[in-house]
Amino acid sequence: MEPLNSQIRRKGFLLFLLFYLLTTGLLILGVFLYYQVPVAENNMLRSELIYHGERWARQQQFSDGLGKVKQELSTVNDPGQNSSYVDQLIATTLAGMRNHISPKESGFNFYDDILQCCLSLQQSKQQLRECRDAQQTIMALRMEVSQLQQQLDGKSRELENCRLLMMANHTQTSP
Repeated sequence: MEPLNSQIRRKGFLLFLLFYLLTTGLLILGVFLYYQVPVAENNMLRSELIYHGERWARQQQFSDGLGKVKQELSTVNDPGQNSSYVDQLIATTLAGMRNHISPKESGFNFYDDILQCCLSLQQSKQQLRECRDAQQTIMALRMEVSQLQQQLDGKSRELENCRLLMMANHTQTSP
């Protein structure tokens, strides 16, 4: 014997099963997302943290190198310094700083401009040294010109005195 409402019961059971599976699926999906989304977010945040940490380390290294170059540039023209050696140290430090910066990094032009300014400053210091040497040479030559002018003035007076003596001797002997 088959019940009279078997089709309605089957339909009701299938609807119950559908809603049960749907509800259970939503619960499982909720639990899955509750655990998976933070893991993915943590992985993304970790990668960003690593990237920013590396970037900060590169910036710190660049800043340290820049401080070293600044110190060397401030002492390159001091008396008693081996300026060619200090210039080589500066060039080596700047080249090392340039090698640590990748062209694909954001702000590359900024770092490159800073390095170009440092190179320009180094060249200006070299020109200043050359001008200082030229200025010392000019001062030495001016002192030499002054001494020679004094000698010339002394010789001119002696020549004038000799002429006066010759005229005096010539006028005494000619009556």
